[in-house]
Amino acid sequence: MRLKRVGDWIQYCTEAGQTFYYNDKNGDFQWIDPTKDKAGQEQEQEQERAMMEQAKEEEWVAYKDPDSGCVFWFNQKTHVSQWECPLEPGSEGYIEADETAADNYAADLVEVHDDDDLGI
Repeated sequence: MRLKRVGDWIQYCTEAGQTFYYNDKNGDFQWIDPTKDKAGQEQEQEQERAMMEQAKEEEWVAYKDPDSGCVFWFNQKTHVSQWECPLEPGSEGYIEADETAADNYAADLVEVHDDDDLGI
């Protein structure tokens, strides 16, 4: 939903309530308010990154593939699955691609045999 114009930028709000800015002159878009100074933009970027990371942690769940024994990730909101860990390296819940770490982690995960195991 379009909210207002700020100079060359148009402020929009997503269905999830996040605000982003689109520059209709050059086609750029960004999450940071273009009217803020550099320090304000950096602080806002850090807050946005932290919010996105928390949302990822809440949406993505790790499961174990029974055939390969490998860890895969399932997004409870979008129903997308992937082999790569969607979380930022070093964040809570992040799993390295290293086989030993994945094997140790996979031992505690639910094996998925069908969609019912994913809750869909």
